[in-house]
Formats: sequence, structure tokens, C-alpha cells
Amino acid sequence: MEYDGDKVDDMILALLWLTAFDEEIGENVIQTRAWKRFAHRHIDRLHEKGWIEDPGESDRSVVFTAEGRERSHDLFKQLFVDGPPGRS
Repeated sequence: MEYDGDKVDDMILALLWLTAFDEEIGENVIQTRAWKRFAHRHIDRLHEKGWIEDPGESDRSVVFTAEGRERSHDLFKQLFVDGPPGRS
């Protein structure tokens, strides 16, 4: 079956927001992570697009890049949140 890989990437990035959490990694340094439960090929595509850091083989979570964090949050709101625009 043929499918639009970019649309799949957007959906996975939006769904990663469901499991996103902030982690302090140093003084005043926070990174946002999310549990990865998607096929490696899809996670690898998000990395290739610069939306997550290198996912590694054994890590159970991924780290969003600044651009990926913002895009994930925006896509999640766009696709899944009811209500007026601007509501988080």
C-alpha cells in the first residue's frame, strides 16, 4: 500500500506529544523527551528531518530538538484539541 510518508511523520510527531515530559539535565537546562513506541523506520525519519535527536538502538525514549518540540506541540493541538485557537 502506498502512503504519504510526510503525513505519517506528522501524525507520529503529534502522537509523541502524548508521552512528552521535561527532564532536567543540568543547571537550568531542560530537554523534552517522549517514549518511543513506533516502528524504528518512522522514528529514524523524524531524526532525519531534524525533529528528534539520534534515537539510538536501546533508548526507550527520544529527545525532541527545539524545532521538533514546537512542531509536535503545534501538530497535537491542531489535530486533537477541541476549542478556540491559542488554547493549550
